[in-house]
Amino acid sequence: MAWCSATLRHARTRERPLGMVCMTHLMRAAALLACAHAFAPPRRPKLRLHSVRAEPEPSRLAAALKPARGPLDKEIAAVALPAMLSLAVFPVVGMVDTFFVGRMGSALSLAGQGAANAAFNFCFFVLAVVPTLTAPRVARAAARGDDEAVRTTARESLWIAGAVGLCGTIALVGWPRYFLKLVLPANAPALAPAARYLRYRALGYLPALLSSTCFAAFRGLLDTATPLRISLFYNALNAVLDPILIFGCGLGVAGAALATALAESVGCLMYLSQLSKRIGGRKLLPTFWRRPPARATVKALAAGAAAMQVRQIALNAAFGAATRSAQAMDASGVQAAAYSISQQLWLLAGVALFALQSSAAALVPAVLGKGDNDDARAVADRCLGWGLFAGVGLGLVQIACLPLVRCFSPLPEVRAAARTPAFLSALAQPVNGVAFVAEGVLLGLGAFRFLAAQTAVGAAAMMACLSRAKTLSQVIYAIYWFNGIQAVLALVHHIRLSPLARRTPASPSDCAVVSVDGGRPDLVCVVDDEE
Repeated sequence: MAWCSATLRHARTRERPLGMVCMTHLMRAAALLACAHAFAPPRRPKLRLHSVRAEPEPSRLAAALKPARGPLDKEIAAVALPAMLSLAVFPVVGMVDTFFVGRMGSALSLAGQGAANAAFNFCFFVLAVVPTLTAPRVARAAARGDDEAVRTTARESLWIAGAVGLCGTIALVGWPRYFLKLVLPANAPALAPAARYLRYRALGYLPALLSSTCFAAFRGLLDTATPLRISLFYNALNAVLDPILIFGCGLGVAGAALATALAESVGCLMYLSQLSKRIGGRKLLPTFWRRPPARATVKALAAGAAAMQVRQIALNAAFGAATRSAQAMDASGVQAAAYSISQQLWLLAGVALFALQSSAAALVPAVLGKGDNDDARAVADRCLGWGLFAGVGLGLVQIACLPLVRCFSPLPEVRAAARTPAFLSALAQPVNGVAFVAEGVLLGLGAFRFLAAQTAVGAAAMMACLSRAKTLSQVIYAIYWFNGIQAVLALVHHIRLSPLARRTPASPSDCAVVSVDGGRPDLVCVVDDEE
């Protein structure tokens, strides 16, 4: 400031040339402007309100159900379609088992196989919570690009699955009649063939659980093509072994169970080999069982595993009660055999919907792992749309397959009894599609407690209806109640309670929607106007 003042006060009275005088005045003016600019207070930007007409947000329902295909549909299809084909193989093989056992001409053998499969599935899914937890964990690790975490998760999951599978195998092989009490009344006529079938079927418990865990790891990696190739091979092997062991070796219903167990053992070896190549590191088969998981990992899994076990217990208790109701309807085994056939046809479509469920359970955490909630929300909504469309299509396919009922049994009375429950189960597939996928979204978000609670509510309603069931149609109506409650509660969570229920705002501190002069809402933003 002193320099500026001295410059401004400097004046000489002696005469100078005109050009020199002009130059002196110009220099003084420039100095004055420089001082004013240097010491002036900082200029504040002018803030203005820009009003932008707010466009209505596209409907979530319209986006989920739009018929046009987009990039998101290609991403879902790349995961869901191979998984759908892979899982669809399982009921086809079950239908092959049922076909060959039905060719034996014994309704009791067919009823016993259905009861034994129900008991096996109850024990399997109650204990098989590890695969359910594996897929989201692998998906999140893969989304972060953490290959070591993927390998660690796979090995720890396989170790726990192996320990659980070994215990389950010992229990089922040693005490099959005890577990058949879950689905058969005391002194049921089908108890003897069911016990023979279950004892041999239990030999595949451990390899089936390990295979399921490997399949979950592949889903977490968004690779469902490899499991498809494996399942096609070993289930084709099962179809080849069935007639050889049932009729060629004279093992009867036990031969069907042994064929399934042998095929599952081959499939387990293939899964372990292919997963080792996919994730890298040491080979899984000779190493995964040597080192137990860390205590912290087990503790972290325990909370989710406990909730999922509650869910599986409620789920299997309800469907075990349905099987028990069908078994108790007559002493000839006709109603039980008809129920077994209708469930095989239902499973043909049901596992395709389960494939969509597992795809949603892998895609949602994979997108969330990248930190994008809005994209995860769009994926979940579109998967629900796929579930509805697939349910409608599969229900129509199941109705078209009703003539296949006569292939499962040569007995006219069994064929006649199976048609109505098979038709009624087909009508429920659209609701089942939404319910299955909504549950998959819950799994992907890790909402295990809510999922367990809603399953318990649905199971309670189903068992209340079963307590009054006198016909197979009434058993199917009870299943309607279960799936309907599942769909409603899961959608309520998705729309109202889920972290995906609201769109993430772009800049909440700078913009707001207000009504200007009582008119339609405008989006008003504060902007920096640098004029």
